Amino acid sequence: KLVTVFGMLTRPSGDDVFLEDTNASVKVELRNAVATEGVFAEDSLVVAQGVLVDDVFHVQELAMPPAESRQSALNHIVTVAAPNVKSHALASTTTSAATIDFFGARPSDVDMTRLRRIE
Repeated sequence: KLVTVFGMLTRPSGDDVFLEDTNASVKVELRNAVATEGVFAEDSLVVAQGVLVDDVFHVQELAMPPAESRQSALNHIVTVAAPNVKSHALASTTTSAATIDFFGARPSDVDMTRLRRIE
């Protein structure tokens, strides 16, 4: 099944590239990926479209995420579950993905007030 996901490209060790979000990390295969305009490097936030086969996400298209407000982005967080995909410990301690910062920490009320002013 073709799916579209948002995450961060990482290379924890060796040459393998992974796509991570707040809940999971999955190995990606980029050999057949068609990339849109942009610079794609380690720690880049990307939108990837592809299929999951044997716990490897085979990327067909890689793009930069569209510009949008923080609240809009948080309202659309979706996690794709897959067998044998490493889950982050924080995932089980949270009640709603929409209350979580991309890097896994709950923003304080002071931080949220500051972010709202910036937006």
